[in-house]
Amino acid sequence: MTEPGPPLRSSGVHFQLFSAGAELPVRWRLLSANNREMARGLAEYPSPDECRLGIDALRGELARLDPIVRRTPGHQWQWELLRSGRRFVVAGHTFDRQIRCAQALQHFLDSVPQAQVAAVLMVSDYRRWHSSSGRALSVGTRRGRSVL
Repeated sequence: MTEPGPPLRSSGVHFQLFSAGAELPVRWRLLSANNREMARGLAEYPSPDECRLGIDALRGELARLDPIVRRTPGHQWQWELLRSGRRFVVAGHTFDRQIRCAQALQHFLDSVPQAQVAAVLMVSDYRRWHSSSGRALSVGTRRGRSVL
């Protein structure tokens, strides 16, 4: 299992664990060195520890996931990683050009192995969860707070 790292500074790519409530499912997102969302996992976990195990599993199977770079209905580009034909990881945002999207996917793949995992769980009631439909998750941080 990935051990929680030291408190994260604003430098370096890192996984953030988040939930809409302290007793609700936990998910992860990968943040870039400037804290911009690079990607998010679509799986939900019952606890932060289970989510960290999920990140470990992601690292172990990264090379076996199927990457997709596709055009969106809004004429943008988005990348996804599929596990057994189902969406498992999605880009944090869309891109205006296919080459930028492909580069962002590669940056994600290169960053996951060494990315730290946050020691705390970010809890925020500002998040909108769409896990049942598999649609992209809208993430806000305005009213967020961290808990263990």
